[in-house]
Amino acid sequence: MCGVTVCGSMCGVTVCRSMYGVTVCGSMSGETGPSVCGSMFRVTVCEFMYGVIVCLPMIGVRARRVNPDTARLSRDQGQFTLISGHKTDPGFLLHHFLSYYLKAGCSVCVVSLTQSFNHYSVIAQKLGVSLSCARDRGQLHFLEGLRCFTRLLFADSAELEAENPLRFLRNGSDLRPLYNFITAALAPPAGGEWKCPVLIIDDVSVLLSLGVTSVQVLDFIHYCRAGVCSRYQGNVVCLVQGDEGSEDAEYELLLRSLCHQSGLILQVEGLVTGFCKDVHGELTITRRTHNTERPVTYQYKIHDKSVSFFARGLSAAVL
Repeated sequence: MCGVTVCGSMCGVTVCRSMYGVTVCGSMSGETGPSVCGSMFRVTVCEFMYGVIVCLPMIGVRARRVNPDTARLSRDQGQFTLISGHKTDPGFLLHHFLSYYLKAGCSVCVVSLTQSFNHYSVIAQKLGVSLSCARDRGQLHFLEGLRCFTRLLFADSAELEAENPLRFLRNGSDLRPLYNFITAALAPPAGGEWKCPVLIIDDVSVLLSLGVTSVQVLDFIHYCRAGVCSRYQGNVVCLVQGDEGSEDAEYELLLRSLCHQSGLILQVEGLVTGFCKDVHGELTITRRTHNTERPVTYQYKIHDKSVSFFARGLSAAVL
Protein backbone atom coordinates (compact mmCIF):
# COMPACT_ATOMS: atom_id res chain seq x y z
CA MET A 1 0.00 0.00 0.00
CA CYS A 2 1.44 3.30 -1.02
CA GLY A 3 2.07 5.78 1.77
CA VAL A 4 1.18 3.43 4.61
CA THR A 5 3.26 3.52 7.74
CA VAL A 6 5.07 0.32 8.62
CA CYS A 7 4.32 -1.09 12.10
CA GLY A 8 6.76 -3.93 12.60
CA SER A 9 6.37 -5.39 9.12
CA MET A 10 8.81 -6.20 6.31
CA CYS A 11 6.31 -5.76 3.47
CA GLY A 12 5.44 -2.05 3.82
CA VAL A 13 1.97 -2.40 5.31
CA THR A 14 0.36 -1.52 8.61
CA VAL A 15 -0.10 -4.46 10.98
CA CYS A 16 -2.34 -4.07 14.06
CA ARG A 17 -2.52 -7.29 16.02
CA SER A 18 -4.85 -8.16 18.89
CA MET A 19 -6.90 -5.00 18.31
CA TYR A 20 -10.53 -5.64 19.25
CA GLY A 21 -9.96 -9.34 18.71
CA VAL A 22 -9.01 -9.23 15.01
CA THR A 23 -5.91 -8.92 12.87
CA VAL A 24 -5.64 -6.31 10.15
CA CYS A 25 -2.80 -7.17 7.79
CA GLY A 26 -1.47 -6.27 4.38
CA SER A 27 -0.56 -8.26 1.32
CA MET A 28 2.90 -9.18 0.02
CA SER A 29 1.72 -9.78 -3.52
CA GLY A 30 1.54 -6.14 -4.57
CA GLU A 31 -2.18 -5.66 -3.92
CA THR A 32 -3.24 -2.15 -3.05
CA GLY A 33 -5.68 -2.83 -0.23
CA PRO A 34 -5.31 -4.43 3.19
CA SER A 35 -7.15 -7.64 4.00
CA VAL A 36 -9.22 -8.18 7.13
CA CYS A 37 -8.64 -11.62 8.59
CA GLY A 38 -11.77 -13.07 10.15
CA SER A 39 -14.83 -11.57 8.49
CA MET A 40 -17.12 -12.83 11.28
CA PHE A 41 -15.90 -10.05 13.55
CA ARG A 42 -16.88 -6.41 13.49
CA VAL A 43 -13.64 -4.51 13.16
CA THR A 44 -12.81 -0.84 13.00
CA VAL A 45 -10.39 0.45 10.41
CA CYS A 46 -9.80 4.11 9.74
CA GLU A 47 -7.51 5.95 7.35
CA PHE A 48 -5.65 8.23 9.71
CA MET A 49 -4.70 11.51 8.03
CA TYR A 50 -2.54 10.79 4.96
CA GLY A 51 -1.83 7.12 4.41
CA VAL A 52 -1.63 6.06 8.05
CA ILE A 53 -4.06 3.37 9.12
CA VAL A 54 -5.01 2.94 12.76
CA CYS A 55 -7.87 1.15 14.48
CA LEU A 56 -10.43 3.65 15.78
CA PRO A 57 -14.12 2.91 16.45
CA MET A 58 -15.53 5.26 13.85
CA ILE A 59 -15.96 2.97 10.88
CA GLY A 60 -17.60 -0.46 10.96
CA VAL A 61 -16.41 -2.85 8.27
CA ARG A 62 -17.73 -6.30 7.41
CA ALA A 63 -15.71 -7.43 4.44
CA ARG A 64 -13.13 -9.97 3.38
CA ARG A 65 -11.13 -7.29 1.61
CA VAL A 66 -11.15 -3.55 2.25
CA ASN A 67 -9.85 -0.97 -0.21
CA PRO A 68 -9.52 2.40 1.56
CA ASP A 69 -10.01 4.25 -1.73
CA THR A 70 -13.24 2.59 -2.86
CA ALA A 71 -14.88 0.87 0.11
CA ARG A 72 -18.13 2.32 1.42
CA LEU A 73 -17.68 2.45 5.18
CA SER A 74 -20.39 3.09 7.76
CA ARG A 75 -19.74 4.86 11.06
CA ASP A 76 -20.66 3.86 14.59
CA GLN A 77 -23.12 6.49 15.75
CA GLY A 78 -23.94 7.62 19.27
CA GLN A 79 -20.30 7.46 20.35
CA PHE A 80 -18.71 9.61 23.05
CA THR A 81 -14.94 9.84 22.60
CA LEU A 82 -12.64 11.35 25.21
CA ILE A 83 -9.16 12.62 24.33
CA SER A 84 -6.84 13.39 27.22
CA GLY A 85 -3.30 14.76 27.14
CA HIS A 86 -0.54 14.44 29.71
CA LYS A 87 2.77 16.27 29.23
CA THR A 88 2.08 16.68 25.51
CA ASP A 89 -0.43 18.20 23.11
CA PRO A 90 -3.14 15.76 21.88
CA GLY A 91 -4.52 18.29 19.40
CA PHE A 92 -3.44 16.26 16.36
CA LEU A 93 -6.23 13.79 17.15
CA LEU A 94 -8.83 16.56 17.04
CA HIS A 95 -7.61 17.63 13.62
CA HIS A 96 -7.94 14.05 12.43
CA PHE A 97 -11.53 13.76 13.67
CA LEU A 98 -12.46 17.14 12.20
CA SER A 99 -11.05 16.42 8.74
CA TYR A 100 -12.45 12.91 8.70
CA TYR A 101 -16.02 13.86 9.58
CA LEU A 102 -16.05 16.73 7.10
CA LYS A 103 -14.86 14.43 4.33
CA ALA A 104 -17.55 11.94 5.33
CA GLY A 105 -20.26 14.57 4.81
CA CYS A 106 -21.24 15.00 8.46
CA SER A 107 -22.53 18.17 10.05
CA VAL A 108 -19.84 19.32 12.48
CA CYS A 109 -19.95 21.83 15.32
CA VAL A 110 -16.60 22.82 16.85
CA VAL A 111 -16.48 24.57 20.21
CA SER A 112 -12.89 25.78 20.42
CA LEU A 113 -11.98 27.36 23.74
CA THR A 114 -8.23 27.40 23.14
CA GLN A 115 -7.48 28.01 19.44
CA SER A 116 -8.77 30.31 16.71
CA PHE A 117 -10.49 29.38 13.47
CA ASN A 118 -7.36 30.30 11.48
CA HIS A 119 -5.32 27.80 13.49
CA TYR A 120 -7.68 24.98 12.57
CA SER A 121 -7.99 26.19 8.99
CA VAL A 122 -4.24 26.14 8.31
CA ILE A 123 -3.86 22.58 9.60
CA ALA A 124 -7.00 21.40 7.80
CA GLN A 125 -5.62 22.67 4.49
CA LYS A 126 -2.63 20.37 4.94
CA LEU A 127 -5.08 17.51 5.40
CA GLY A 128 -6.99 18.39 2.23
CA VAL A 129 -10.01 20.11 3.83
CA SER A 130 -11.15 23.72 3.47
CA LEU A 131 -12.88 24.85 6.66
CA SER A 132 -13.92 28.14 5.06
CA CYS A 133 -15.80 26.35 2.29
CA ALA A 134 -17.36 23.95 4.78
CA ARG A 135 -18.54 26.85 6.91
CA ASP A 136 -19.92 28.74 3.89
CA ARG A 137 -22.03 25.79 2.76
CA GLY A 138 -23.40 25.24 6.27
CA GLN A 139 -21.60 21.98 7.04
CA LEU A 140 -19.32 23.44 9.71
CA HIS A 141 -20.32 25.60 12.68
CA PHE A 142 -17.32 27.01 14.51
CA LEU A 143 -17.45 28.78 17.86
CA GLU A 144 -14.30 30.74 18.72
CA GLY A 145 -14.25 30.89 22.48
CA LEU A 146 -11.49 33.50 22.64
CA ARG A 147 -13.36 35.91 20.36
CA CYS A 148 -16.67 35.35 22.13
CA PHE A 149 -15.07 36.00 25.51
CA THR A 150 -13.46 39.21 24.22
CA ARG A 151 -16.80 40.41 22.86
CA LEU A 152 -18.40 39.58 26.18
CA LEU A 153 -15.90 41.73 28.08
CA PHE A 154 -16.36 44.73 25.81
CA ALA A 155 -20.06 44.36 25.01
CA ASP A 156 -21.67 47.82 25.14
CA SER A 157 -25.28 46.69 24.91
CA ALA A 158 -27.51 44.07 26.47
CA GLU A 159 -28.52 42.79 23.03
CA LEU A 160 -24.95 41.88 22.08
CA GLU A 161 -24.46 40.15 25.40
CA ALA A 162 -27.71 38.20 25.04
CA GLU A 163 -26.53 36.77 21.71
CA ASN A 164 -23.18 35.56 23.11
CA PRO A 165 -23.09 31.78 23.80
CA LEU A 166 -20.59 32.39 26.63
CA ARG A 167 -22.71 34.94 28.49
CA PHE A 168 -22.96 32.51 31.40
CA LEU A 169 -19.39 33.50 32.36
CA ARG A 170 -20.60 36.96 33.35
CA ASN A 171 -23.70 36.13 35.39
CA GLY A 172 -22.47 32.81 36.80
CA SER A 173 -25.45 30.79 35.52
CA ASP A 174 -25.43 27.33 33.97
CA LEU A 175 -24.11 26.52 30.50
CA ARG A 176 -27.53 26.50 28.85
CA PRO A 177 -26.66 29.27 26.32
CA LEU A 178 -23.75 27.21 25.02
CA TYR A 179 -25.89 24.09 24.85
CA ASN A 180 -28.61 25.96 22.94
CA PHE A 181 -26.01 27.13 20.41
CA ILE A 182 -24.84 23.53 19.87
CA THR A 183 -28.31 22.05 19.46
CA ALA A 184 -29.32 24.80 17.03
CA ALA A 185 -26.16 24.25 14.97
CA LEU A 186 -26.54 20.46 14.81
CA ALA A 187 -30.30 20.29 14.34
CA PRO A 188 -31.07 18.06 11.33
CA PRO A 189 -31.86 20.20 8.28
CA ALA A 190 -35.20 19.90 6.54
CA GLY A 191 -33.66 18.57 3.34
CA GLY A 192 -31.36 16.09 5.09
CA GLU A 193 -28.30 17.40 3.27
CA TRP A 194 -25.72 16.27 5.84
CA LYS A 195 -25.16 12.97 7.59
CA CYS A 196 -24.93 12.35 11.34
CA PRO A 197 -24.05 15.41 13.47
CA VAL A 198 -20.73 15.61 15.30
CA LEU A 199 -19.75 17.82 18.24
CA ILE A 200 -16.04 18.53 18.89
CA ILE A 201 -15.05 20.38 22.09
CA ASP A 202 -11.53 21.76 22.59
CA ASP A 203 -10.76 22.03 25.51
CA VAL A 204 -13.49 21.47 28.11
CA SER A 205 -11.09 21.84 31.06
CA VAL A 206 -10.66 25.53 30.14
CA LEU A 207 -14.11 26.14 31.60
CA LEU A 208 -12.73 25.27 35.03
CA SER A 209 -10.18 28.06 34.69
CA LEU A 210 -12.99 30.48 33.81
CA GLY A 211 -14.83 29.85 37.06
CA VAL A 212 -17.24 27.10 36.01
CA THR A 213 -17.51 24.25 38.50
CA SER A 214 -16.86 20.65 37.53
CA VAL A 215 -20.47 19.74 38.33
CA GLN A 216 -21.73 22.34 35.86
CA VAL A 217 -19.34 21.08 33.20
CA LEU A 218 -20.46 17.49 33.76
CA ASP A 219 -24.11 18.53 33.52
CA PHE A 220 -23.32 20.28 30.26
CA ILE A 221 -21.56 17.20 28.84
CA HIS A 222 -24.46 15.02 29.97
CA TYR A 223 -26.96 17.14 28.06
CA CYS A 224 -24.67 17.18 25.01
CA ARG A 225 -24.54 13.41 25.04
CA ALA A 226 -28.30 13.19 25.43
CA GLY A 227 -28.93 15.69 22.65
CA VAL A 228 -26.26 14.78 20.12
CA CYS A 229 -25.64 11.07 20.75
CA SER A 230 -29.12 9.89 21.78
CA ARG A 231 -31.50 12.33 20.13
CA TYR A 232 -29.64 13.07 16.89
CA GLN A 233 -27.69 9.77 16.77
CA GLY A 234 -24.44 11.66 16.36
CA ASN A 235 -20.99 11.59 17.93
CA VAL A 236 -19.25 13.72 20.54
CA VAL A 237 -15.47 14.19 20.71
CA CYS A 238 -14.23 15.94 23.84
CA LEU A 239 -10.66 16.95 24.72
CA VAL A 240 -9.38 17.40 28.27
CA GLN A 241 -5.88 18.76 28.72
CA GLY A 242 -4.10 18.56 32.06
CA ASP A 243 -1.80 16.61 34.32
CA GLU A 244 -2.95 13.38 35.89
CA GLY A 245 -2.35 13.13 39.61
CA SER A 246 -2.52 16.89 40.08
CA GLU A 247 -3.79 18.44 43.29
CA ASP A 248 -6.69 20.11 41.50
CA ALA A 249 -9.73 18.28 42.85
CA GLU A 250 -12.08 19.86 40.30
CA TYR A 251 -9.98 18.65 37.38
CA GLU A 252 -9.60 15.16 38.83
CA LEU A 253 -13.36 14.89 39.30
CA LEU A 254 -13.97 16.08 35.75
CA LEU A 255 -11.45 13.70 34.18
CA ARG A 256 -12.56 10.63 36.12
CA SER A 257 -16.23 11.29 35.43
CA LEU A 258 -15.67 11.79 31.70
CA CYS A 259 -13.61 8.60 31.51
CA HIS A 260 -16.46 6.73 33.14
CA GLN A 261 -18.94 8.06 30.55
CA SER A 262 -16.75 7.47 27.49
CA GLY A 263 -17.02 4.52 25.15
CA LEU A 264 -13.59 5.28 23.68
CA ILE A 265 -10.67 6.87 25.53
CA LEU A 266 -7.59 8.14 23.69
CA GLN A 267 -4.83 8.98 26.17
CA VAL A 268 -1.82 10.82 24.75
CA GLU A 269 1.28 11.02 26.92
CA GLY A 270 4.77 12.31 26.46
CA LEU A 271 7.75 10.02 26.87
CA VAL A 272 8.95 9.47 30.41
CA THR A 273 12.55 9.74 29.21
CA GLY A 274 11.95 13.20 27.72
CA PHE A 275 12.13 14.59 24.20
CA CYS A 276 13.02 12.33 21.28
CA LYS A 277 13.04 13.38 17.63
CA ASP A 278 12.01 9.90 16.40
CA VAL A 279 9.27 9.17 18.96
CA HIS A 280 7.01 12.02 20.08
CA GLY A 281 4.84 10.18 22.58
CA GLU A 282 2.52 7.29 23.34
CA LEU A 283 -1.15 6.80 22.51
CA THR A 284 -3.24 4.44 24.63
CA ILE A 285 -6.54 3.38 23.01
CA THR A 286 -9.12 2.04 25.46
CA ARG A 287 -12.37 0.67 24.06
CA ARG A 288 -14.97 0.13 26.77
CA THR A 289 -17.57 -2.50 25.92
CA HIS A 290 -19.86 -4.34 28.33
CA ASN A 291 -18.03 -3.02 31.41
CA THR A 292 -14.70 -4.27 30.11
CA GLU A 293 -11.66 -2.25 29.07
CA ARG A 294 -9.11 -3.36 26.49
CA PRO A 295 -6.26 -0.82 26.36
CA VAL A 296 -3.67 -0.97 23.60
CA THR A 297 -0.63 1.32 23.57
CA TYR A 298 1.26 2.60 20.53
CA GLN A 299 4.08 5.06 20.11
CA TYR A 300 3.78 7.74 17.48
CA LYS A 301 5.69 10.34 15.51
CA ILE A 302 4.00 13.43 14.05
CA HIS A 303 5.01 14.41 10.52
CA ASP A 304 4.01 17.46 8.54
CA LYS A 305 0.92 15.83 6.99
CA SER A 306 0.63 12.50 8.75
CA VAL A 307 1.23 10.56 11.95
CA SER A 308 3.16 7.29 12.20
CA PHE A 309 2.10 4.67 14.76
CA PHE A 310 4.17 1.70 15.83
CA ALA A 311 4.59 -0.67 18.72
CA ARG A 312 6.94 0.20 21.55
CA GLY A 313 10.55 -0.15 20.50
CA LEU A 314 9.74 -0.57 16.80
CA SER A 315 10.35 2.94 15.50
CA ALA A 316 12.30 3.44 12.31
CA ALA A 317 15.26 4.77 14.26
CA VAL A 318 15.49 1.56 16.31
CA LEU A 319 14.94 -0.86 13.44
